[in-house]
Amino acid sequence: MSDQPENNKSHQENPLEEFAASMSDALPGKPVDVSASSVDRIEGGQVRLQQSAARQLKANALHMEESAAGLVRAGSVDASDSGFGIVAADDVTLTDATAGMVAARTVHASDVNIGFLVTSRVEGTVRPFLTPTLAAAFGAGFAAILWTLNRLFARRR
Repeated sequence: MSDQPENNKSHQENPLEEFAASMSDALPGKPVDVSASSVDRIEGGQVRLQQSAARQLKANALHMEESAAGLVRAGSVDASDSGFGIVAADDVTLTDATAGMVAARTVHASDVNIGFLVTSRVEGTVRPFLTPTLAAAFGAGFAAILWTLNRLFARRR
């Protein structure tokens, strides 16, 4: 058994926890912790979502677990088992996540599905929703619909 109190045990297990806590105080905006809730808008310094959903989110640092967010603007994003609509950030780390669009300077990914990705650097596995074959099929279908509509309306004139 250790002589140290139980609350100090977590700092010994992960020495970065103390550093993260001190840096969180230095970030502009207040820390926000949301658990098992659904909110419309969140704005803060260090934001943590766990089993929650947010429509709009703006943060300096965002950590998400088993959560969903519509529009995210952040300095850094770290998410696992989560889903996003649109993410705009400097640094994004995703694990087992899905996103419609991600725009970031750097993306670190592990088992991620992304519809549209804009980045200068990707590390890891990213699977696109839209493959070249599927894009060609959608394009051909769209062209066929436009051609058909054009022919139908041309006959009426």
